[in-house]
Amino acid sequence: MNALESELEDPRFQTEFWEEQIELQLDIGKKAEQQALASRGLDFVTDTYLPERLETMGVL
Repeated sequence: MNALESELEDPRFQTEFWEEQIELQLDIGKKAEQQALASRGLDFVTDTYLPERLETMGVL
């Protein structure tokens, strides 16, 4: 939640669209990425999503 609040101060998100999206996420108490992954189950996150994300980030 702190990260979402910080985004409201970030110049990259100083548009009506982004402010509305961030406020929506704050209202429901979830970040969009977490919501999108919840429907796929925990196995998807641990077996597929995280390894791919970490590889893309150069961590793996």
